[in-house]
Amino acid sequence: MAAIGVAVFAAGCGTVKGNLTPATAIDPTEGIVVSRTSCGSGIYKTEWYPAGVRSKGYFGAINFAFVLGCNNGLLAYAVPEGTYFMGKVVGMTYLDYPESDTWSFTVKAGQLNYVGDFVVPTTRDSGPILVAPTRVYERSAEARQELKAKYPWLAERFEFVMALAQRSSKDAPTQPAATP
Repeated sequence: MAAIGVAVFAAGCGTVKGNLTPATAIDPTEGIVVSRTSCGSGIYKTEWYPAGVRSKGYFGAINFAFVLGCNNGLLAYAVPEGTYFMGKVVGMTYLDYPESDTWSFTVKAGQLNYVGDFVVPTTRDSGPILVAPTRVYERSAEARQELKAKYPWLAERFEFVMALAQRSSKDAPTQPAATP
């Protein structure tokens, strides 16, 4: 069982680069995902999958491209150019999301792709943790300021572009929510 866990963790790591430093080599085919994720009690991360890749179930988890950890402030990852969708919310509970009914964004190479601020609210009434629908807020002004403070070499080297996540579902709002 431990071997399966290690394989699941290692398989999801792929070519994504986190914990960026000025010495991190950014390939010309990579873009930088810039985002914040705030989660309610019992939720630790969201898993993001390349478009067209299965995310459902335990073994679907081996396919994730990168993780946006909760409540860690602004995060920046170098990822291959392409489209990604939120396939799981993970913590003391987890939810699988089909690609056709979740948030997704497209990363362009050579740019700082601000994809929005994700909020994953939860509630608990003496039972299991219930995850409310994830919302995305456009807080690019705050993201730019935090980017300049936390990753100044990225802010100097790459163009900051809006690549806000959109809902895939025909029944859901297609635009991120306004800043509350």
